[in-house]
Amino acid sequence: MEYKQVDIYVYGKRIIMIANGIINKWGGIIANIDVVKEVENPNSEEQIESALEYVFQKCHSLTPVENDITPLEKYLGVKGYEKAIKGKKLVIYSCDREEGYSLTPTKKQKGFDFLDDKKIHLGHEIIKGNLAKALREAIENSK
Repeated sequence: MEYKQVDIYVYGKRIIMIANGIINKWGGIIANIDVVKEVENPNSEEQIESALEYVFQKCHSLTPVENDITPLEKYLGVKGYEKAIKGKKLVIYSCDREEGYSLTPTKKQKGFDFLDDKKIHLGHEIIKGNLAKALREAIENSK
């Protein structure tokens, strides 16, 4: 399995999930693509996991567009990344061949810094119910 990543933005009762793709410049850059799904928080574990699985499966289905407007800005109808992320937490859901699935909380700085010491490892197989519980924990750990 190639590396896949979904960016999960959380604020208030909204969870916005954005798939990523690869720009093949400079050895490959991970960037958001125009695949966005939103669910309300709180929601059932099944609905959260279903939405996240849908977005995750769409990773690499499009080539990221290299322009000044991110899919998050476009989805929210705002101009500027700083405005788009204001007041939001970010959790990274990813999977690679060696590590398997994981959720990484972040801390907002100028952009976001990964809190690798709080990364939640889920293994190579997702067990029903565990993903939603781990996502809730990662959201709590994000700052």
